Amino acid sequence: AQSYLDIDSQDQRIYLLAQLASQQGLGSQQGNWQQQLSTDSIYRYYLSYNQALANLQLGDTEQAIAQLNQLGSAPEVGLAQFLPKWLKPLADADSEEQFDAQQQEILAIQDRVNLTLGYTLLQQGQSHEAYEVFARIRRLGLDGDAALLGYGWAALKGEELQIALGIWQSLMALPEHSEYSLEAYLAAAYAYEKGFAPRQSVATLQQGLQRFRLVLTDLSQTSQTVKHSDFIQALAQGFSADNPSVGLPSSADVSADTANTQSLLSRLVH
Repeated sequence: AQSYLDIDSQDQRIYLLAQLASQQGLGSQQGNWQQQLSTDSIYRYYLSYNQALANLQLGDTEQAIAQLNQLGSAPEVGLAQFLPKWLKPLADADSEEQFDAQQQEILAIQDRVNLTLGYTLLQQGQSHEAYEVFARIRRLGLDGDAALLGYGWAALKGEELQIALGIWQSLMALPEHSEYSLEAYLAAAYAYEKGFAPRQSVATLQQGLQRFRLVLTDLSQTSQTVKHSDFIQALAQGFSADNPSVGLPSSADVSADTANTQSLLSRLVH
């Protein structure tokens, strides 16, 4: 069956097999998955990252840190060895768009590797090294807030109390709610307590509680909106417009009962 698949599909298949083998504890018995992938497959990088995570779980922290350091280095040192073709200029517009998407994926993976490395170094008491690693992560990337939170902890452990507070206050000031902006209140309160400022610590905790209540209210309202059949129908209509060959239930069918709504959701997912 593999002979009928294109190169990317073959790589995806091999990666999934490697993941299944790892979950069954058969990773070392199924051959070298890296060698079975195409030369410039991004899944080589994913497998290397997963191996580093496996070493962390096994307690081989030193080996994991070495692997993460290699993967999280500058692109010309780390990722380029896995993706030589991806780093070449492309000609037409479609190829350029694909290239940009691949570049973003590369940067996102590298951010996640550095995030893992930074928090691992923090746990090992290597705050200065962690500080430098967190600084590599893009602020506007998916892991930007998590990196900023860790950046603050690295500063605090390095006895840079004011820097840590400044970092966490910038997270607290973000209008968007995230687990990291919320955790920043707890981190800042701890820093104030450590700096012998108990009143500021209590005030920060109270502000955090108010923000938590606001988040819970927003989540409750969003949950009610998503459960309403009108929302599901609007989502279905958008999906149908993009996929005219896929038939969807009518508005009456959707609002008839919960079973129809669940069926619609299942069809949208699959």
